[in-house]
Amino acid sequence: MVCVSGGRAGCSRGVTAAEANEKTVTVPKLSAPEKHSLVLMCAEASDVDWSHGLRGVIASKHGQQVSYLDQRKHQLLSDGALHIRDLQPSDAGQYYCNHQLIADIAVLKGQNFTIPAGTTVYLPCKTSDKFKQRWAFKRTAQARKEFISTLYKNSTVKKERDDPTSRFTHTISHLIISDLQLQDSGLYLCNNREMAVLTVTTVTVSVLLALCLLSIVCVCVLSVILSCRRSRTNTRKESGRGAVRVSGCSALQRRRRADEQQTERHLLHTSHTPQEFIRTTRSL
Repeated sequence: MVCVSGGRAGCSRGVTAAEANEKTVTVPKLSAPEKHSLVLMCAEASDVDWSHGLRGVIASKHGQQVSYLDQRKHQLLSDGALHIRDLQPSDAGQYYCNHQLIADIAVLKGQNFTIPAGTTVYLPCKTSDKFKQRWAFKRTAQARKEFISTLYKNSTVKKERDDPTSRFTHTISHLIISDLQLQDSGLYLCNNREMAVLTVTTVTVSVLLALCLLSIVCVCVLSVILSCRRSRTNTRKESGRGAVRVSGCSALQRRRRADEQQTERHLLHTSHTPQEFIRTTRSL
């Protein structure tokens, strides 16, 4: 068994690299806010090699020998679990323990989160109250507040609403919601302070949004292409009209010149002397 936890709650089977390519295997998806921390658990505690995507091994433990790629970022716990500190966007991606895919992590920014259904999300409680920690939920800003659970100083947790499948886990540092559902969308409060606004989307909604964006881009590209073609057509028409006007003027000039030459020849034949020809021409 391989456990995935921010507070070491809940376990799931790991996925090998070969299985990860199979469509029937569900990769555990985790979403946690920036600057938060996570603990990924691996069942094989004696010898472990943790790797992150294409970065290779980031932490390993073989007997008493422990090594890190970045000890400020990662820490191996005594049971082989990997503690990831101060989450940043660069920490997103797939994590493997001994070639088994443990989780695909998404790092969230801000307080408004859009997350796919089926994901596990971690919501930290940032309050100074040391005696209790109480989480509440509002479907909309104007809706009635629903209390989820209360964590007391002695680590006792009191659940305050139905949770038949145990999807909500309350730890000392955060509220974990596993297998997100559409009805989980809304405002989450800890000790009456707003912590996060969740918008849960399905794959269908995500695909539709992507198709809408693609269609908008296609329409814009087509409009630009059609506009360019119209401009070229208009330019060609204007050029053609100019050529017709020029050729028409040239033909008229040639005709007038021919008429003048014919008149001159006629006068030359009918005049007896050059002086008469000049006088006749000037009179014209």
